[in-house]
Amino acid sequence: MAQLEKIILLILLAVALVLPLFSNEYTLHIVILACFYVILSSSWNLLAGYSGQVSFSHVALASLGAYTSGLLSLHAGLHPAISILAGALAAGVIGFLIGILTLRMSGSYLALTTIAFSEIYRIVISLEYEITNGQVGLSVPGLFGEASSKLAYYYTAIGLVVAIVFVGIFKLVNSDFGLTIRAIREDETAAAAMGAKVVRYKVIVFAISSAIAGLAGAFLAHYTLLVSPEMATITQMGMVISMAVIGGLGTFIGPVLGGLSLEIISEYVKEFGNYHLLIFGLILVLVMRFSPMGITGLLVPKSGSKSKHISQTSWRREV
Repeated sequence: MAQLEKIILLILLAVALVLPLFSNEYTLHIVILACFYVILSSSWNLLAGYSGQVSFSHVALASLGAYTSGLLSLHAGLHPAISILAGALAAGVIGFLIGILTLRMSGSYLALTTIAFSEIYRIVISLEYEITNGQVGLSVPGLFGEASSKLAYYYTAIGLVVAIVFVGIFKLVNSDFGLTIRAIREDETAAAAMGAKVVRYKVIVFAISSAIAGLAGAFLAHYTLLVSPEMATITQMGMVISMAVIGGLGTFIGPVLGGLSLEIISEYVKEFGNYHLLIFGLILVLVMRFSPMGITGLLVPKSGSKSKHISQTSWRREV
C-alpha cells in the first residue's frame, strides 16, 4: 500500500471516530450504511479485483447470511451476535459449494451461472411466505435489543470495517496466498504450470469473500430490524460493482472510497427516483473514460501506473 493510501485511511478513520460528536442520528445512519457497502464491495473486490472471478451472486449471499441470522435469532433464540457469525458461516459454505460447481468455468459462463443462482434465490425467498414471509420481509431483533441510539451500531460498523477490511483483507491480499491468487488472475495457465492448484485457490477465495458478504448482510439485518428480498436484487449487485469499479478495482483503498462516496451521493439523488441509477451509470462511464483506475487512480497516481504482472519467483514457494 502506498504511503498516501495509508494517510487517507488514517484520516478517514480519525474523522469516523470523532464524527458522532458533531453530527446527528441521520448522519450516523448514512455512515453505517456506507460501512455495509464498504465491506461488501471490498469482499467483491477481493473476488473480482484480486482473483479475476466476476460473480453476480454476492448480494444474494449477503441476503442469505441475513436470513440465516434472522431465522436463528427468531426461532432458535440465539443472540444476534452469535447468529451473525452463523450467517457468515452459512454464506461461506454456500459460496464454497457454488465455487466447487462453477469455478472451472470462466468469463461470461461464470457470470451467467452466478446471475442464475442469484435470481433463483431471490424468487424462492420472495415466494416462500411460511419461512421468509415473502415480499413483506422478516422482522428480526436488533443487535443491541431495543436500543434507540445509533451510536452503538455506528461504532460496531466502524469496528467491522477496521477488522475485516483494514486488517483481514489487507493481510490476506499481501500474504503469499494473495500473491498466488493475483498470479492466477494474470495467467491461469502459467500459474498452473508452476504448480498452483488453480481451482482450489479460486474456491477458497470465493468462500472467504462469500462469508464476508454474509456477515455484512447479517449485521445490516440486525441494524435495520428487517430482512427482505430487496437486498438480493440485481440493482443492489450493480451498486456494489459500481462502488468497487469507481473506487478502483483491484486496489485496496478503492472499495473504501467508492462505497463511502457513492452511498453519500445516493442520499442526495434519491429525490430523482429510479433516475439515480442513470446518474450512477454516468459517473461510472466518466470514471472509466478519464480514470480507468477509479478514484484511487486520481488520488494515488502510482497505483494506476504499477505493473500488474506478478513475478513467478516471488510466489513460487507458496505453490
